Amino acid sequence: MNKLVITLFFFSLTIAVMAETEKQKYKVLHVEDNIEIRYYPEAIMASVNVAGDYNSGRGDAFRSLAGYIFGGNENEQKIAMTAPVLMEQKNDSSKMSFVMPAKYDMKSLPNPNNSEVAIKKRPAYYTASIRFNGWGSNEKNKRYTLKLVEWLKKHDFEYTDKVIFKGYDPPFKLVNRRNEVHIILSAHPFKKHTKAEADLK
Repeated sequence: MNKLVITLFFFSLTIAVMAETEKQKYKVLHVEDNIEIRYYPEAIMASVNVAGDYNSGRGDAFRSLAGYIFGGNENEQKIAMTAPVLMEQKNDSSKMSFVMPAKYDMKSLPNPNNSEVAIKKRPAYYTASIRFNGWGSNEKNKRYTLKLVEWLKKHDFEYTDKVIFKGYDPPFKLVNRRNEVHIILSAHPFKKHTKAEADLK
């Protein structure tokens, strides 16, 4: 199999996988270049905490969460993968989360076999995001976090110290990868209430 055939195969596989992958819902409230202010409704997350930073901890975290959705639960039930994968850093540990498909609620999701995997609701929130391509890393995440903080300060947005890194693509996608850094805002970002919540119901 020559390189062209292999490239076309992976390109077709990537398109097929991404077309079928459910994406977490959100509402864009403001856009400026590659920065967006968004509203995220309540969602159920499967999460796991691991030692290490973004670079060192994501492998173990991903394996634990993948084990849960691939049948490592009380019903041996397979749960569809969604996008994006969320990663949060706190001191010397990291938390990775998978968003559960919208068709599930807390009662219909099976309990994980792995006691380190937690199933919880994440409340609705507002966020500022900045997008970049390529592969995520500690260095890139820090760089784009600083850019986002500068933008928020310039535009007088109130924000928290909670930062989320989001990756949308499977490992075999090699080009046009989508990564984002998010900073959770302190409150509704605009004085005039938008209908973002109603639009997503």
